[in-house]
Amino acid sequence: MYGMVHIFKIGRTSSRKSDLDVVKEGQTVRVKITGIDERGKINLTMIGL
Repeated sequence: MYGMVHIFKIGRTSSRKSDLDVVKEGQTVRVKITGIDERGKINLTMIGL
């Protein structure tokens, strides 16, 4: 399955300069489903994993 994680849902650490320090485009990552909106869009996060 494919999806996109919003930049604010990747997580924050004080030591990194950008979100590209954590994940690269096309990289496979673990995510958590946080909800499904009324249009059927699945909300994803990497925070807390």
